[in-house]
Amino acid sequence: MERLLATPRPHWQERVASLGFHFHTDGGIPYWDESAYYQFTPTQIDVLHKATLTLEALCQEAVASIIAQKRYDGFGLSALAIDLIEESFAKKSLSLYGRFDLAYDGVRPPKLLEYNADTPTALFEAGVVQWDWHASMGIGSGQYNRIHDALIETWKRLNIKGRLHFAGFLDYPEDLCTLGYLADTAFQAGHEICVLHVRDIALRKRFFFGKPTFLDHEAKPIAHLYKLYPWEEMCTDAFAPYIHASGVTLYEPAWRMLLQNKYILKVLWEMFPHCPYLVPASSSPQDLEGAFACKPKWGREGLNVQKCERSQALQLPPGQNPDDYVCQAWYDMPLFDGNRPTIGSWVIGGQPAGIGVREDTSLVLGNTGRFLPHCVA
Repeated sequence: MERLLATPRPHWQERVASLGFHFHTDGGIPYWDESAYYQFTPTQIDVLHKATLTLEALCQEAVASIIAQKRYDGFGLSALAIDLIEESFAKKSLSLYGRFDLAYDGVRPPKLLEYNADTPTALFEAGVVQWDWHASMGIGSGQYNRIHDALIETWKRLNIKGRLHFAGFLDYPEDLCTLGYLADTAFQAGHEICVLHVRDIALRKRFFFGKPTFLDHEAKPIAHLYKLYPWEEMCTDAFAPYIHASGVTLYEPAWRMLLQNKYILKVLWEMFPHCPYLVPASSSPQDLEGAFACKPKWGREGLNVQKCERSQALQLPPGQNPDDYVCQAWYDMPLFDGNRPTIGSWVIGGQPAGIGVREDTSLVLGNTGRFLPHCVA
């Protein structure tokens, strides 16, 4: 695994914008960065593929165990959330995609940092933009990336009849791009699609005749909905109690809350302590040796993640307490030219489908981390 310098393509901004990638730069600083790329050997790609396949299988086993034993203590879930989780799991509601964030240096086994199992972004960058970079640059023998094809194949396998809706916060370019890309792959899979803002979804209550129904901006019923809206927030909305009765099928399904919640890191470690891809995790730092990462259970984009020592008192944001966090033994991220890369390994339809690489100079990858393309040597 190497980080190699490269010359950005002439007028690369116009090129990626023509693909639909309009948030390539933030405040004059590139988010999409072509000044370097990561190169992997075929063996290293095989290692990442195997690790992703194994971790997905362990996550599925953990979810089944949690639900069977009703082991919800520690996740901080409401009664409504638990009902939705159990209902979606009993229906065998399928997942479309997710992203493991892995620490990997090309030598040691990849280590799971977290699982973005609900509303993961950076999908378009990984599936389309870096593919276009590789096709035009011709560097290396290939790229570990069948994200686009895997999405289309998975949409075809899902039992969807009628219009397929996509909803999110379209005011945000990243959300709009992700939803647009997912809708495009669903359209290529043969589905009728509709993209709308979350606020344009209406609820028609029917207490005496029939069931409650969610409606789109044209007052048409919503039967299948991909929502780029976190479950932990959606469960607190006024319409949440009507989800089950409406019969709407949601992607990602509610049982994915168990995997999005970082408490799953503790559960996985307790269930599979000998797995080479896991890092020790606990509710208490006293169970860990040395430094540890303190992570909010519902945190995203590295928000409020901090490195702590056992002797150090936790400095938590106002209004939060240790029960909102999980501790994971500190794992030193590999360093390449002063940058710490995180491998985003995509799982689509339950199978590994490719990777994307984001890097940061800080200890924790945040929402300012850059996305760099990759190739296989």
